[in-house]
Amino acid sequence: MMGLTALLVLPACGGGPRAGVVSPQALPRPDRAAACYSLTYSESGLSARLPRIIALDKGGGSGRAFWFPASRGDTTWRAFYAGGRWQRRGRGHVVVTFRHESVRAGLDLAQQESAVVGRATLSADGAERETTLQAQHVSCPAPPASAESR
Repeated sequence: MMGLTALLVLPACGGGPRAGVVSPQALPRPDRAAACYSLTYSESGLSARLPRIIALDKGGGSGRAFWFPASRGDTTWRAFYAGGRWQRRGRGHVVVTFRHESVRAGLDLAQQESAVVGRATLSADGAERETTLQAQHVSCPAPPASAESR
């Protein structure tokens, strides 16, 4: 089993002078009408292992979700970047799930008055950790600057 900190993926294609690097233009992109949220977690130790920003593609009841890095040194995003799904669970309630191998990150988001709050759950290697979160609507960022394989 692979822990969250050991993940690296999003394989690079081709050879050449920059072999091992995927350009931002080659990465899948969120829909132009995607909703993006900046996430803040109550448990600082867990925040480095969860997305800092998510993009949710426009859709009726479900769609793709994108994971953006927590920091410049974050490499976890590579395994999860365009692999998430969101699903509406009622008015103002959305569940977002990212999975890679034995790791699952889940975000349960709910609109409460003018704020978005919720819970984040990280399951890896048979252990599960949970933290509360707050989300704020933001402009959607461009795909991460590079996806360098290591």
